[in-house]
Amino acid sequence: MKEVKNSKAIINKLASMPHFAPLKNHLFCKDFINLMMSEKEKNLIQRSFISKKIFYIITKHPSAYQSLNHDSSKKDIKFRINLYAKKYPHSDFASIKDIKIFSKNYQSISEQKDLEERKRINFIELSKANFKNNFSNNTHFKKFEELREIIKDARRRD
Repeated sequence: MKEVKNSKAIINKLASMPHFAPLKNHLFCKDFINLMMSEKEKNLIQRSFISKKIFYIITKHPSAYQSLNHDSSKKDIKFRINLYAKKYPHSDFASIKDIKIFSKNYQSISEQKDLEERKRINFIELSKANFKNNFSNNTHFKKFEELREIIKDARRRD
């Protein structure tokens, strides 16, 4: 008869598989924050992860970034990382070489492009650009015609 496993045992088994390495890193980072950081620091941190031997901390706001980005704070966090790595040698914390801290407002170029793309996709064009341009003012007339061309281009892309 097979033994019934609880959810924690199942998650630990999945995290030990090589293709679930990101899950393992996520669980260890979350555990590190909960065990090794003070309540004040926990409230400043939105998310953390390990990538290419660098421990990334993303703060909730710019003032939290300023608080955690001091040299003394980084040295303290590195000390805690070493303690955690000794306690959990099977985690990736032993391989961490550097700490990078960012504010939540920071967006990479790819994230900015994705955001622009989502904004553009969510826009539904209902007009077919079949309208009269009765402006007598030359600048208004030209702007209206530019608008007509933008609508027609959007129609052609769809």
